[in-house]
Amino acid sequence: MTSISTSIILVQSPDRSYHFPDAFPKVFRLVGLEVVRQGEMCRCRAHLYHRLLAMHVTWHAPEVSAELRVGELVRPGFPVFVDTEDGDLVVSGLMIAHEPERSLNLFDTVRPEQSGQPELIERARILVEQLSPGYRHLFNAVFWDQRRFARFLRQPGSVTNHHAEPGGLLMHTVDTAEIALKQCERSTSANRDLVLIGALLHDAGKADEYLLKPNGKPAMTDRGRLIGHVVTATEWVAVAFAKFAVDLSDEMYRALIHVLNARKGVPEWVGVRTPVMIECDIVSEADRLSGRINMHERLADPGGGWGKRHPHRPAPFTLPKPD
Repeated sequence: MTSISTSIILVQSPDRSYHFPDAFPKVFRLVGLEVVRQGEMCRCRAHLYHRLLAMHVTWHAPEVSAELRVGELVRPGFPVFVDTEDGDLVVSGLMIAHEPERSLNLFDTVRPEQSGQPELIERARILVEQLSPGYRHLFNAVFWDQRRFARFLRQPGSVTNHHAEPGGLLMHTVDTAEIALKQCERSTSANRDLVLIGALLHDAGKADEYLLKPNGKPAMTDRGRLIGHVVTATEWVAVAFAKFAVDLSDEMYRALIHVLNARKGVPEWVGVRTPVMIECDIVSEADRLSGRINMHERLADPGGGWGKRHPHRPAPFTLPKPD
């Protein structure tokens, strides 16, 4: 047996080794669960994932909560001493993490191979790592529901336009945030933190606006047709802010809602406000540029010259690549 301390610990078994990092994760993603009834007790085996530590654990209990489902965020209960059973770490049980962990980076709980785009997951992780504690807490509160977060990772960015492919929404979100942060370097007044959270959430509602049909083609949901992604994202932010006591001032909350909702050219009587903050312009321009780059790459002829036409835009022209 090995006692847990703040130092790195190595637990060895015949078929598996575990390295416990200094900053031991508080929350893991449950990526595998097996429950076997043995008389009056159940033997439970689970596979937990965090970027810093992936491990198999086991425990015995009379019953297993119906809430414990693959994909949920969980907190393992460790006894004073850690032992192994058939190569698994023995824990006292797993508890569903109902409250968003303020400091967790949700992308630390996504296995790179799960998305099929490990580089994209890493880019997203780096972006979220840069959020201030208040906005990190808000981001986690919005996406703490594992089903919503899973949709955010896999849904398309549109039905027929830019990033209209599985995972396109995350691609577009990451592109927009990276472009927007670059533009912040050109401004002495832009709030970089507001720009980053605004870019990360600007299209978040598309996780429920679009879906992938059985044939893999994007389509719009009833929520998308009736409500739209802007109102959906605003609703999620408002609920998260109120439900989980996110540590943000009212001023910063209003600023974020303005970035998410303000639109140019909309009559004032509609109730939608004209952008008056530089952060709005930065996120909006980054959003458009990300979409245009994606469309050009999709339609361009790799050999140069005129590419393919699209119902909503002319065929692009591309210079041939130099030898």
